[in-house]
Amino acid sequence: DGSGLRRLTRGKYDDFDGRYLPSGEIVFLSTRRGQAIQCGKVAAGAASDSAEPDCYVRCGGGPERPVAVYTLHVMDDRGGNLRQISPFEMFEWTPSVDEQGRILYARWDYVDRHAVHYQQLWSARPDGSDVRAFYGNNTLNPVGVWEARPIPGSNRVMATAAAHHAMTAGSIILLDVTQGIDGLEPITRLTPDALFPESEARVERWYNATGVTTPPEVPVEQKRWPGHC
Repeated sequence: DGSGLRRLTRGKYDDFDGRYLPSGEIVFLSTRRGQAIQCGKVAAGAASDSAEPDCYVRCGGGPERPVAVYTLHVMDDRGGNLRQISPFEMFEWTPSVDEQGRILYARWDYVDRHAVHYQQLWSARPDGSDVRAFYGNNTLNPVGVWEARPIPGSNRVMATAAAHHAMTAGSIILLDVTQGIDGLEPITRLTPDALFPESEARVERWYNATGVTTPPEVPVEQKRWPGHC
């Protein structure tokens, strides 16, 4: 009802996309990892006091083009015991919690991968262990899968099939990884009128969590598919 509002995190960092874990703790994304620190409770604690710098992505980041990296962190429901649970050096997005208590999230995995088609779904336990590809690690269509939302009482998840370097919008899909963890076989298209951006079409409209979105009109020479850099 809006009562009981309290601030949980402090400092110069961006903390966002919080979700409650079964333990009552909160998993969230943060830029507070620190530029030279890969992971660890001590580093996260120092970052909470603004003692560490932001972490910048190696691909185009830096003083001339700062792009802060955000990765998975966990804290208790009062903002204490804050720690990073992911040592990943690139971006992670849109965490959610599935029926088994695992964290589902998208991440930008460039390891031995194409430069575009690998913003797909991963999973991890709430302590950051057992990190593994959930869906799409070797899938070129769709280009990216984001915003996983587990379906209660089911192993299936809803998600958004979208472009890279773009808003998380495209076609809404249903994933059943018991049918496989790559390719189109595990996918049911819930919005078949919206083809997958980049890999199937240069779309003029797409879906996201709020409904149909139409991009603003741009000059013809700039009109590319969503996600074009």
